[in-house]
Amino acid sequence: MKAHNNIGTVPIIGGALIMIVATFFVSISPSFSKPTISLQLGDGVFNAKVVSTAGDRAKGLAGVTVFNADQALLMVFPTQDEWSIGARDMKVDIDIVWLNSDKKVIYAVTDVTPELLDSEVYTPKLPAMYVVLLPAGTVKAKMINTISIANFNIGTIVGGR
Repeated sequence: MKAHNNIGTVPIIGGALIMIVATFFVSISPSFSKPTISLQLGDGVFNAKVVSTAGDRAKGLAGVTVFNADQALLMVFPTQDEWSIGARDMKVDIDIVWLNSDKKVIYAVTDVTPELLDSEVYTPKLPAMYVVLLPAGTVKAKMINTISIANFNIGTIVGGR
């Protein structure tokens, strides 16, 4: 009886396993591949995930079940405009803050529930360049208001704004 040489199949199986594991981790952790920055706003400092493509902005926080007090989602838009926010598949309550191109707060909506986001669309009263999603109650707790100016640097993430 002749023994088969399986040495050639080991790299193929190993490579396939690595791809399966990598795909699993990326799919269960959407923020795994997204850049994060430090964002200061009001009295708060947040670890903000930055999204700048239409697809990522549309997804927003869909499917997120835990949104910690030190987390934020920073949506970067290509131009200053009256960008509306609404969402499906939201699982957490949020505050929404719009910033103009100078990073000054121009409008905020607080304590928005997933049910409201599923049926309502929120639009600022002035043009905005950035939208920050924060855990509900953050605007009040961190004293964020229309005299607040955000401090963050997205540098090379989306073209140095």
